[in-house]
Amino acid sequence: MPNKTYTAKDLIYWSTKNIKNELLFDKILDIHDDIQTFLEDHSLYFDGDKEVFLMQLLIFINENSNV
Repeated sequence: MPNKTYTAKDLIYWSTKNIKNELLFDKILDIHDDIQTFLEDHSLYFDGDKEVFLMQLLIFINENSNV
């Protein structure tokens, strides 16, 4: 993973792009919810900060997408 520094403004701007009439951020939140549901369904517990996890998910998708 590249060591790039992101500002909240960078991520907000990037995540407000429209993808097929839906905000990219909404799609990322759906992925986040799917991950949380998977963890709960399999009795796996995440004891980290959920907001930090969401930010890391945003960064991961940003770095691994061509959007």
